[in-house]
Amino acid sequence: MKTTPFIILLALLTFLTAQHSRLTFFDRVDVFLQQYVKNGLVDYRSILKNPGQLNQLVEEIRQFDLNTLTTPEQEQAFWINTYNILVIKGIIAHYPLNSPLDVPGFFKSIRYPVGGQQLTLDEIENIRLRERFNAPRVHFVLVCAARGCPPISDHAYRPEHLEQQMEQRAKNVLNNPRFVKIDEPTKTVYLSEIFKWFKSDFEGNGKSVVDYINRYRNTPIPFDFRIQYMKYDWNLNTF
Repeated sequence: MKTTPFIILLALLTFLTAQHSRLTFFDRVDVFLQQYVKNGLVDYRSILKNPGQLNQLVEEIRQFDLNTLTTPEQEQAFWINTYNILVIKGIIAHYPLNSPLDVPGFFKSIRYPVGGQQLTLDEIENIRLRERFNAPRVHFVLVCAARGCPPISDHAYRPEHLEQQMEQRAKNVLNNPRFVKIDEPTKTVYLSEIFKWFKSDFEGNGKSVVDYINRYRNTPIPFDFRIQYMKYDWNLNTF
């Protein structure tokens, strides 16, 4: 029996649909980021020209069954990826722009549908992550579309690798002079304003912000150095 082109096409579509259905949310985020992120920067222009993948992810976030998140690692990985994808969506919705601050209420007022809820970016960061998990490392993986943020990863955060991924990200950020810069002659350490705005997240049990940072530093900050804060760069994190 002859195999018609229609039957071949139908079989191919069936195969591709089955393959797609096997991909998890984290897989699809991974594919998207690998395509549009390079050296910690986002290719917003290319996403704007071909928004299909982004729109599919945003729709998946809207329909996501939050009850399927049964472990702390699954919850954190979902909310981290969701935050980063929705930030990109917010930029694309108002592109071109020079900074996320060009959009009134970008973090505090604009709501996105997530698993049947309507949440702002600030609510995802502060309620779903900071309050829920008391995990200071989220500040190194959440990316607010500004150059002052830690560089966005070109891969998804995954439940099964989350601890290693967050540890590595903390080490990368805290050894990057854009976020922690030591000036030996003046005995000064210059820190990202992240450590000023969220100081309480990094302190506790008698430990200081410097104690926390030194856990990840290749060259520890001397404790007699004074702290100054670098001005946050709110320019868009793009090429």
